[in-house]
Amino acid sequence: MNTTFRFGRRIPLPSTVQILHDLKVLSAQEQGRKRYALADGLPETASWDEIGAHRARAEREVASAAAARLLE
Repeated sequence: MNTTFRFGRRIPLPSTVQILHDLKVLSAQEQGRKRYALADGLPETASWDEIGAHRARAEREVASAAAARLLE
């Protein structure tokens, strides 16, 4: 990373390639979050925490249903 001096201090400056890479990574993460949210029947604005909570709740329901079938 290049550095420049500003008010007597070194300031790291990211390159254009690095900035573009970071933007592509952020965009890919957002698209993935939207895809997972829509697949789980949540609005596309759902956060990763909401997606995780929804999936954990669904797994608990499946596990309790399987346990109930075993007890029958």
